[in-house]
Amino acid sequence: MACRDACPAGAIKGVNTVDHYKERDAALHFERCMERLTGEYAKLPHIGAAICGICIRVCPFGRKKRKHSSW
Repeated sequence: MACRDACPAGAIKGVNTVDHYKERDAALHFERCMERLTGEYAKLPHIGAAICGICIRVCPFGRKKRKHSSW
């Protein structure tokens, strides 16, 4: 639920991915995301992509696993 909690647009519904969803709309309020990106974020300097990336940054599934050190 880290991505849902971090989304500044409140666009992620927090659907359980174990059962998975069949369509994007079951997991995402896409309009909320796009409104934030094309409105507020588009006005910021140096923004060249239509993605804020906050959900991706906080997602635990995309993180590298740390190597455990041997004592």
